[in-house]
Amino acid sequence: MLVLSCLVPSIMSYFADWSLLAREKQPTCVDIPSNMTLCHNIGYTKMRLPNLVEHDTLHEVTQQSMSWIPLLNIKCHADTQLFLCSLFSPVCLERPIYPCRSLCQAVRAGCEGRMQAYGFPWPPMLDCDKFPLDNDMCITAQSVRAGAGDSRVSGEAEMETEVQLGSSAKGKTCSNKPCDQHLTAENILDNFCRADFVVKVKLAKIRPRKMYGRKAQVFRVWKGRSKEDMRTLRRPRFDLAADERCCTEQAKRERRSKFLIMGKKPERPGKDLKVTFMVPWSKSKEIKRARRMFKSMDCDNLRETSQKIIVDTFAPVTNMGETQRDRRRRRGSRQREAGERRHKKQRRQPPVSIWHGILN
Repeated sequence: MLVLSCLVPSIMSYFADWSLLAREKQPTCVDIPSNMTLCHNIGYTKMRLPNLVEHDTLHEVTQQSMSWIPLLNIKCHADTQLFLCSLFSPVCLERPIYPCRSLCQAVRAGCEGRMQAYGFPWPPMLDCDKFPLDNDMCITAQSVRAGAGDSRVSGEAEMETEVQLGSSAKGKTCSNKPCDQHLTAENILDNFCRADFVVKVKLAKIRPRKMYGRKAQVFRVWKGRSKEDMRTLRRPRFDLAADERCCTEQAKRERRSKFLIMGKKPERPGKDLKVTFMVPWSKSKEIKRARRMFKSMDCDNLRETSQKIIVDTFAPVTNMGETQRDRRRRRGSRQREAGERRHKKQRRQPPVSIWHGILN
């Protein structure tokens, strides 16, 4: 304890502006709100308020955290939730426990490129230089600790912040492969815009490193394709790398299903398609939400795309039931009237995007 008490002044010097806030308002220990989706299943149920990004009320915490859920759902880094929740819902201890600088840098390295693609820079509020260098009083990357078996968090904080990995995660053999996907609408649509082709296909033949499809439904195809390319896509042949054979094993277990497959066009004529994304097609809510947007996606304007994603699949500004009824009437005459009303309403409202509120 003597060593820790000596370390605290030097650690807190990194956070002069935040520590002033902590002195002005006595922190309290409260339950993490049940509607705070960002921090579900993080290994603890109590949080410190005010939190470490200057939110004073649970309503403010919940509202601001919603802006970050699409980033979490894109799965740009394994520790995105750990990093964000260490700030939005910090573990309830006597002293604040901040994320280590290395954790911030790892998440930033994995996610900043995807944010920039949608027109959003890494926000100043998450400047990694604000956070302390690795020590026994900050939270390190969970993925690093899980791989190396080394914990760099103090014993008290570790008990509160350790995320249970579970035997299924530890035994996963397809980690970071095309068939290891975060099944969310945001992740599907993010991969959609990065792919050269997107098809829904039944696999007629499966080999250790080859898959052969038939009667594929084509949702996206690269620019400049030929008629021969389209014929190839409707009866596609997929090639997998040697370390992706686990994906063909998964495909065999689900061979009665159709698959949503995305990937890169052949390097040259006659070569097979390269798979980058692969999930069994199902009636899941997330696949349905993503499927609705396939035709309207403008992958050349990702900022506009981000607005559509958040409005249509995550945080609609109108009642979801009404929106669904509007969709069912889209082919009728009444839909045109509803569309005009929505258009007028949207013109009065500020634009909403995936990371709306991050820069506030």
